[in-house]
Amino acid sequence: MTDDEARVIVVRAWRDIDRSIIRVIAAAGVTTIARQWAFSDVAEACKQIEEVIRELDDGPPHEAPRRTTER
Repeated sequence: MTDDEARVIVVRAWRDIDRSIIRVIAAAGVTTIARQWAFSDVAEACKQIEEVIRELDDGPPHEAPRRTTER
């Protein structure tokens, strides 16, 4: 997998005075600008998180690293 094929999803959540804040950041590769969302509604945040996780399956196929064992 090259740097441009890598995908990252970051979810941060914290309590701010009287509400919860959920921030979702999704980035694909080193040359792509990250997309960001901020929510105070947990259900809406979960919908967005589900969508960006589904995008992981839409990416280019890659081979799993091969394990080698020496005996």
